[in-house]
Amino acid sequence: MEINIPHRLATDRFRFYSIAVVPLFLLDQEELLSRIPRLLASEGGEFCLSSRMDPEMIAACCSRGYLPMAVSSGGKSLLLIKCHHRRMVLDFGNLHVSRSTRRRGRREDLFLSVDQDIPDIFRGIARQHRENWLLPAFQEALLALHRVPLRGVSVHGVALRTGEGQVVAGEVGYRCGAVYTSLSGFHSRDGAGSVQMGSLARLLERQGFCFWDLGMEVDYKYRLGGHPLGRQEFLRRYRAAARQMPAPLPRATEAARLLLERGAPDLSGEDGRIRSRAKAQEGSGVPGEDRAG
Repeated sequence: MEINIPHRLATDRFRFYSIAVVPLFLLDQEELLSRIPRLLASEGGEFCLSSRMDPEMIAACCSRGYLPMAVSSGGKSLLLIKCHHRRMVLDFGNLHVSRSTRRRGRREDLFLSVDQDIPDIFRGIARQHRENWLLPAFQEALLALHRVPLRGVSVHGVALRTGEGQVVAGEVGYRCGAVYTSLSGFHSRDGAGSVQMGSLARLLERQGFCFWDLGMEVDYKYRLGGHPLGRQEFLRRYRAAARQMPAPLPRATEAARLLLERGAPDLSGEDGRIRSRAKAQEGSGVPGEDRAG
């Protein structure tokens, strides 16, 4: 995604720039982040911008329920702060695990691991998404938050691997209190993404997370059992859950088949009956923000 910042449109505490015909507020002071919902409501947008690409600023955005992204302009990495009009969440009681996904988990001897393969996951995302917004400077900041959490925000890598150790699906995300948020992911084998996401959902549920923040509205998330929340309702739920603290994510490797079978209802044939409800909204997403699995 190529952008240009042609000129400053306004001054004062907020600087206002035009990026690819979308006007964005430039916010470099953390104390101004609380104003983002009101600023975006006045403009009808979803994005703000910051020239700060540091762990402290990223954690400040995450702790408030905004999704951090990255974009490059003129060779400089900028922080893109997304506050969705509608954001997908998975309440674990609504999780759909199809029979075919559970069968694949049993048949293919797959294993889920947390925080063992973050560099491999970054490389897998780069291979699958040619327009990849996980820029090197952003990756460095995420790795710093993986090593040293800030403001209750910690970054994690989740990988699905074969018995031989090959990573066939994975994602990078972060937790804030009792919410886990997906940033981006990949899969290199048919069906592996579904096994990884189903297994991770069961793991989050077991550890006591309130819900899974799935980000932008995409069709496969409905099939997983997700549903969209409007901006104000999402932020209310997110901030309430962020104050809670479930059990930590285990770093041990676990068999995907055991996670998928744990309390999984028989939803054979369900996928065919779930209607496509995700509406394509031109310009609402950024390439690579998500992946189908």
